[in-house]
Formats: sequence, structure tokens, C-alpha cells
Amino acid sequence: MTATGRGDNGATDWCLSRQLWWGHRVPAYRVGDPPAGSPPEGLWVVGRHEAEARAAAARALRRPPEELQLQQDPDVLDTWFSSALFPFAALGWPQETPDLRRFYPTAVLETGSDLLFFWVARMVMLGQQLTGRLPFAQVLLHSLVRDAQGRKMSKSLGNVIDPRDVIAGATPQELQERLRHKLLDPHELKVATEGQRRQFPHGIPECGTDALRMALCAHNVHGDDIRLDVAGVLSYRHFCNKVWNAVKFVLAALGPDFVPRPPEETVPQRPMERWVLSRLAQAAGECGRRMEALEVHGAVAAVHHFWLRSFCDVYLEAAKGTLRDPDAADAARRALLTCADLGLRLLAPFAPFLAEELWQRLPRAPSPPPPAALLLAPFPDPARLERWRCPPVEAEVAAMLEVAKAARGLRDTFRLGSARPPVVVQCPAEARDWLAALGPALQALAQVGPLELRPPGAGPGPGWVGAPAGEHFRVFLCLRGLVDPVATRAQLVARSRGLQRRLQALGATQGSGGATQGSGDHPAPPQQVAILRSELARLAQALEALDSLEDPGGRGGHPGVGGGPGPQ
Repeated sequence: MTATGRGDNGATDWCLSRQLWWGHRVPAYRVGDPPAGSPPEGLWVVGRHEAEARAAAARALRRPPEELQLQQDPDVLDTWFSSALFPFAALGWPQETPDLRRFYPTAVLETGSDLLFFWVARMVMLGQQLTGRLPFAQVLLHSLVRDAQGRKMSKSLGNVIDPRDVIAGATPQELQERLRHKLLDPHELKVATEGQRRQFPHGIPECGTDALRMALCAHNVHGDDIRLDVAGVLSYRHFCNKVWNAVKFVLAALGPDFVPRPPEETVPQRPMERWVLSRLAQAAGECGRRMEALEVHGAVAAVHHFWLRSFCDVYLEAAKGTLRDPDAADAARRALLTCADLGLRLLAPFAPFLAEELWQRLPRAPSPPPPAALLLAPFPDPARLERWRCPPVEAEVAAMLEVAKAARGLRDTFRLGSARPPVVVQCPAEARDWLAALGPALQALAQVGPLELRPPGAGPGPGWVGAPAGEHFRVFLCLRGLVDPVATRAQLVARSRGLQRRLQALGATQGSGGATQGSGDHPAPPQQVAILRSELARLAQALEALDSLEDPGGRGGHPGVGGGPGPQ
């Protein structure tokens, strides 16, 4: 059914119903040339197919079937009727196909909460009636998707986000042109155009299907409405790019002569390999638990954290040096391939296209025969990977990462560039053995040179700057010959003044009890103020540490480093 509306270019036909052209055609047939006394609209018969309808018409009219002319109703059944057949009709029903036997009924249906009556109830009723079985055991009703400000998406507001625009990208001109083709009156078109221009001043960047899928899955569907922000989708596109580059690095590291084995058979020996596989086992367990509880956002977070924080940011960087060691390279390659293989399996439910493309490129052991596609590969079993769990090694590497973080902070403060200064780490006696074993990883992650371990209180003397690294560790870098104390002091003072001006611009003052206050009716953002104050304190410590470079004899009242003891 159509009616005439007014668009920019005159009369435009638009659909009144929610029916779809590909829906199931109404199984009703109009008999041509009806006999006298028939209803004004003619004689109608119904049947599962034309032969059945023709036989019914012949019985009603007492005429031979071949003499009748039938015309099927061109209309289609209600959209929700066709959709209600989907769980089994898409698998070959009414034939008992292999797909129907394998995939029906399903375990979980995921849909919007507003479709509980329109769709879910109809699938249940038709599934029970036509197959004798419920189509699914559980239903996950997710929240409604709104715009970044929490408003309902509306064409009249211009805040509708077309998924195709997020996937493929759209320029501001393309977005505006599409608005002009919508059926809006002049006032609504003006409001929508302005709203769209404010929301997407530079258009929508190309993000890809997987990034959009991950961004939606990352929201807690059990909570409030989902606020879809294109900037958040773009961040997942960057994550997908990082996964791509990580697997590219793995493939280059394996080389043409590498002989793979099933990933679950990997036996790690060295600390960093034991650590990364322990993190992988932990991610698999967390992902499995969250998926069983239908907490999809938690599963996405577990997989995202493993790829980003454990594999890419830590293990890949540490492995770059390990691969140059002939004695350790083979173990590193096996750990790299294991993480890539099982990590892509964990990622597949949320980024299926990326995961499939990369997984197909990985070498796989010939026995047992590998599946043809990642879709058919077994999901990582946490029970089989539990033997990789090693909490003591995880705690040791966590402490080492704090040391590396403190060293990088010193490098950033003094802007050392590509220089790799010697490093001294003060640590308790019980930590010396495992920290020494993690020394190559520490040097790679902190981008420092030779490493020396000393007991607490044994400072390296003048020319070094230090910083705390957790509760029991302190790290020192040698700056002698790397920085000009006078010029560096001027830079640090200038940066400190710049931070102070930013704090003043925010109106942040220090209230009683250390509480941050803002001037006027607009309090300063607490998180931003805290970051600025932390950076300001770090620069103050750096200025104090410069005394040892400008006054090697300790005349400035700062013997050693940062007030610590001198050489011992």
C-alpha cells in the first residue's frame, strides 16, 4: 500500500505498511470469472499451494479444476510472521536437513527488549507448533541504542547513525545529501541538518564491521541504554589494526622453517613465556565465565585486555630481544604462535572477519587435521589451559612492569630520546634472582641499557636520578653526559609553569582536607586535575634530582640521588 507525500522534488511514494517485498506471499487465491451470486470481491480460496487451492475451489463451485482460473494475492504476510519462522526455516525446514538437526534449537537468542512480544513470542509459538520444540533456551534482551548524548535516535533530530556509514565512512556532504532524501518537512529538515552538522562536523570515519560489532558488545546490555559514540567505535578500529600488526609480527618471527605444534601442547619454560600463557589462560577462563553468564561486555573486556595489555604492549616488546638469542628464540616463537592462535579464537565471536582472515594465515600442525575455518575450530577450553596458570610468575612480572614504568617515566621527564642509559634497581634480596631472570625483558620494555641490581639504600651516587617503583623497589637512571643540567632545568621549570597555568584555568584550588575545588558554578573535573597535579609533582621531583648533576659534591644539600645515600 502506498500514499503520496511531499518531498523536495514533488510527489514521492512511500510505504505505509511494515511489510517486506521478500516476505511470505499470502496463500489466498481469487477465482476468476466467479459464478452469479458470489460476493462483490469475488470468491477466495486458501491452500498451501495452488493445486490445493484449485481443488478447494473446484469442490466449492462443483466445476472441473482445469476450467478454473486462479490469481494469488500479490500481498505478503506480516513481517513478524516471516521473521518468526527464521530459527528453523533458514535451516531447511520442513525438510530434516543436517543443518536443522545440528543447529536447531539454538541456545540463546539476543534481541532488543522492545521486540519481546512482536518477535520473540511469535518465534516461540510457531517453533513449538511446527517443530514441537522451543527455538531457544534463553533470551538475552539488550538495551536500546541511543546517541552519544543519550537521546533516542530520530530523523527529525538528525542524530540517526546508519551502521553502514560507520562501517564504510561518510563525508559531511554525503550525510547532508542523505538527509535531503528523507521525508521531512522544511522545519524538521532544518533542525536535522543543524543537529547532524554539530554531531558529525567532519563526517564519520571508516571504522569497519568488526570495530562496530566490538563497540556494541563492549556495552553492558543489562544496564542503562547504550550510548553509541562513533569515537568509541574508532578506538576499536585502532585496536583491530593493532591485532593485525601483532599477527604480522608473529608471522615474520616464525620464518619459513618453523614447524608448528598444536597450541595447547606448548610447554613454557622461561619466565616471560610462562607469564604470557598464564595471562592467556586467565583470559580464556574469564571469557568463558562471562559468556556463560551472558555478560558479553565482560568477555570483550577480557579478550581486549589480553591482546592489548598483555600480548601487544608487553610480550611482543619483550620478545623482540629474545628472538635474537639462539637459545631462547624457539620457545619465544612457540609462545607467539600459541598466543596468536588461541587469542584469535577468543576474539572471533566479537571480530569474526578480522579473526578469520588472520587465523587462516597462521601455520598449523598437520596432525590432527586442522579445521577448514576458524568458525569450526574449538573455542579455547579453560580446563585444558589451567596448567598454564602461574600466579607467582604473574606477581613477579607485575612488579617488574612497575619498575619498567618508573624507568620510562624518568626517560619521558628528561626527554632522553633514543638514548639507553644504564639503570640501577634497588630491590629486596628475595627478589634478586627472579628480577635478574626478567632483566632482558625489563631492559626492552624500559628502553634502558646495562642493568645492575642493588640492595635497598645502596644508591648509585651523583649523576643519577631515581624514582620509586612500587612498595619495595626504586629505579635509577644515569644521566651523566645525556642532558645539559642548565637547559634541562629551564625546560622543567617552563613545563611546571605551563601545568600551573592549566590548573588555574580550570579554577582548581586546594581546599581543606586536600579536596579539589573549582571556582564559580563549574567545578574542575577531578580526574583531569588529579593528572595535572601528579605531573606537576613528578616535575618537582625531577628538578630536585637535577641538584646531583649541577652540584656533584652534594653542596646543594642533596647527597646521592633524591636525598638518598651516596656510593657504597
